[in-house]
Amino acid sequence: MELELKYQELNYKKRVLFRSFTREETFEVNLSETQPDAVRTICATASPYMRTKDAENGRMTVSGSFDVSVLYAADSAPAISRINLTRDFSAYAECDEISESSQLTAEISVASAEARLINSRKLHVKVELLYTLAAYESASLSLPSGFADPSGIESMTEITRFTAPASVNEKTFAITDEQTLSGLDDIAGATLSFSVDDVRRVGAKAVVRGMAKTRIVYTQNSGYIAAKTLESPFSQVVDLDEEAEYTDFLVTVMGTGAYVAKDQSGESDSVSLELHGVIQCVSYKEFEAETLCDAYSLSGDLSLGMSSETIMSFSGTEKASTDLSCEFKTPQDVRSIDAILAFPGLSSVSGREDRTELTVPTSVTTVYSSQAEEIFGAVRGTSGRSVLSSSDEATFSVITSYADAEHAEYNRTEDGIAVRFSVKTLLERSNKLCLDYISSASLESCDENEAERPSLIAYRVQGNDSLWSLAKRYRSTADSILSINGLNNESELFAGKLILIAKN
Repeated sequence: MELELKYQELNYKKRVLFRSFTREETFEVNLSETQPDAVRTICATASPYMRTKDAENGRMTVSGSFDVSVLYAADSAPAISRINLTRDFSAYAECDEISESSQLTAEISVASAEARLINSRKLHVKVELLYTLAAYESASLSLPSGFADPSGIESMTEITRFTAPASVNEKTFAITDEQTLSGLDDIAGATLSFSVDDVRRVGAKAVVRGMAKTRIVYTQNSGYIAAKTLESPFSQVVDLDEEAEYTDFLVTVMGTGAYVAKDQSGESDSVSLELHGVIQCVSYKEFEAETLCDAYSLSGDLSLGMSSETIMSFSGTEKASTDLSCEFKTPQDVRSIDAILAFPGLSSVSGREDRTELTVPTSVTTVYSSQAEEIFGAVRGTSGRSVLSSSDEATFSVITSYADAEHAEYNRTEDGIAVRFSVKTLLERSNKLCLDYISSASLESCDENEAERPSLIAYRVQGNDSLWSLAKRYRSTADSILSINGLNNESELFAGKLILIAKN
């Protein structure tokens, strides 16, 4: 006879896609008739802006544009010239579980930006974009938590707590700011990134506070090049799906546009900023799953069918700081180091012996002046490692990285330049949980005469015995064993103790 089970329903958001990858965008550009011939390239900057993110059956697609600025040394006045370009991008990731109803988050950054001369009138530009795409689907977990009719059946349940996404929300916003760059002549390029410093829940809203960081490369009145990070604080309120007991938030901010301009009057060194972004807020809450893990009948043979479910439990975020260093060999004697640009690439997490390591590859550009007061640029890749401070059971996912080039340390060496800086990485930490539970049960009744014939046996407790295992073995109950032997709880049931069991 098949027995009917009762179920617990848990509704949450399941992350069906999380993928990081890079795509290289390359193109050639001709100088305009009004621009002087190029002698060498100095540096390139790029910043991506997301326009759309879409989901359809089996595919997530993001698109937008990225601005590119290339500085080059010219063979005539002005000695330093630039090219400003805008190019479109589009990328996708495939997953069978993605549908039109999927909720999406995307983080797109520049992993490297370089330019080289093909000839004095043509440049080859290469920009590598780093994509981190995620998709969430509404999910329901249906778990047997007991029997619809528990009479004559003893059952054991297990409580498992896990943290999973409960809602995915976003908000677009804009920041306007005005700051000063001392000695500013002209803006040569800019990159935009955002950091989140704090998230607080207030009712059915999340208050997000952070910083917009605009890395400006500019020419100075002295004729040299410099770089400066302008920081603009922001505070935004994001509406959540419901006023629930959210335990944590994973918030990323993606740039959707930027306008950076100097004061056109020429009377000040002020820079006007109009920065646009979208806050992507994944809200997590703790779920309590009660699963039926064991059972037996007092009057018959109970056959159990078992199933299992694997879930990922979010256990928080972790910030890692990775120190990097690299050396540039320069054919010229270095007079001064004018600007440092750094672009973190596709980071990875791996287990090494008894620890977990984060590896952060980074593209570094340095701009320097020679003793002859000529400006040069050099690009090279480097990589750094840091140890993550969590247990072996944790799984890490890299969310985003930011290179703190503003506080880079550098000095001249016999062969060129040595640079040291740090990269800040935000990681998500999760654990894989496996739930084993009874998914079906059937009862076969014993012979009636035998079922009605209880007996009392004496039993000496063994080391691996538990109250449940003894009750199940002799078709008794835990309460009965405790009562007959005058025990208060299982802690009084120790190995070697002689007890009585009422056996059915």
